Amino acid sequence: MRYFVLPLLALASISSASTYVLDPMAVSAPQLKVGDLLVVKMNALPGAGYSWMAKGTQHPGLTLMSTKTLKGRPGMVGGAQQQVFTFKATKVGSQNLQLQYGRQWEIAKGATPQKTFSEVIVVK
Repeated sequence: MRYFVLPLLALASISSASTYVLDPMAVSAPQLKVGDLLVVKMNALPGAGYSWMAKGTQHPGLTLMSTKTLKGRPGMVGGAQQQVFTFKATKVGSQNLQLQYGRQWEIAKGATPQKTFSEVIVVK
């Protein structure tokens, strides 16, 4: 099983040969095989109610396996944290992965997200 990691802000090197870190601003979309995992890391302010959410069913060939929030710096109450989404490639084709950032209860009532993230993921 291969892992692909999409960080929001930076391109980093990973020591594991089976893990790839891709810049979301890159021209080419990540290409996965069915069964591969895609890890997306996004910066958020959950202490202020702001978080990233997967938008609807815009990505039927990617199954959301888990979400978690990594703690920020010690002593930084309400500070930035990182949300980690893990998706599994389950269906061949181009998948439009869409995330939206904001307060979940406001977006549920029709408010415009503060930010959006969209990436075409190709599953072969």
